[in-house]
Amino acid sequence: MKLAPWHPINQELASLTVTPSLKLVQLEQVKFLIQDLVDSADLEPLQHFKYPPWNRVTPYTIDISSFSKDEAA
Repeated sequence: MKLAPWHPINQELASLTVTPSLKLVQLEQVKFLIQDLVDSADLEPLQHFKYPPWNRVTPYTIDISSFSKDEAA
């Protein structure tokens, strides 16, 4: 998952300077602990608002059967 550069979490992570000798806040600890495990180039980009609330059209429909549960089964 790759956040947009203006995303608040990305901005906070970019502003952190991690040095192990200092007392780190939780977000800094997470960044420091995973820095060797994660290659940011391989992360899947995050798609913001795949189905935004202001776009009421969805790519699927729902049909409700008029049969009872036993008949439908």
